[in-house]
Amino acid sequence: MKKCVPNVIPVLLFFFFMLHVAGYASHNTNIRWAEKLPFAESITDVAVKPNGGILVCGTSSSTDLPGYHGQTDVFVAECSSSGNLLWAKAVGGSGNEYDATLAIHSNDYFLLTVRTYSHDGDFSDNQVGTGFFQAAMVRS
Repeated sequence: MKKCVPNVIPVLLFFFFMLHVAGYASHNTNIRWAEKLPFAESITDVAVKPNGGILVCGTSSSTDLPGYHGQTDVFVAECSSSGNLLWAKAVGGSGNEYDATLAIHSNDYFLLTVRTYSHDGDFSDNQVGTGFFQAAMVRS
């Protein structure tokens, strides 16, 4: 009976190649800026506006988030192209909000979709029911 012995040479070559690539990337990475969003628990989407501004959305349960409604809210924040936090806003109600996504319309407007479990706050006209996605065109 013939034994199956894996050929370790291709595996080792791939391993050393990945080490080389990882080493190359770590030595040649140029981080232009980094911004800490103290209220952010998770980031679910990022989009770049035509003027270079950066929109970020995610979830937060932090009272540090401007306009925080309670439980888990979605947040939207904008950073300048140089990394300065320009503004941040909570989107939500007394229930939980999750799964936010962004789509840029122009420098002034973006589309925000949110899965909500609220019927109050920013979703007081929620006639669809809880757990469904709501979409809104928002002026930034």
